Amino acid sequence: HIFQRCTRNNIPMDMSADPVYPEDGAVMCRALALEGSAEAADRKMIVCSVIQGGCRAGGLAFILVEDMRWDPHFKVVEAKPPMVKVSKNKMISFMAGIDRHWCWFRQWADSMVMNKRAQFVGELDEEGNPIPNP
Repeated sequence: HIFQRCTRNNIPMDMSADPVYPEDGAVMCRALALEGSAEAADRKMIVCSVIQGGCRAGGLAFILVEDMRWDPHFKVVEAKPPMVKVSKNKMISFMAGIDRHWCWFRQWADSMVMNKRAQFVGELDEEGNPIPNP
């Protein structure tokens, strides 16, 4: 019934936003870098993570640093976001960028430094390396 009513009354049904491409994300990160605040550093991290991960910002909030793993073959950080459908798994990869405005590692470091967060919590992973604390 909703489809028929919208069609009859010429009401657009597709309310999706325009896509944001990596080039757009790099421009946003560059502008935020010029602003230079701790909040801007966090926003750069979010923009870079969302676009590189192909996910929603809300899903990133539930990724734990302890669950991130380094992939030595592809040289990326991998993370598993929580999924509503437990039968499906999704793996997000965060990678180095082509410049400083599009590098996930740089955005993470800027976010930690600008917000004066501890770099390590004193816990070690299974190989004895310190676990970062964002």
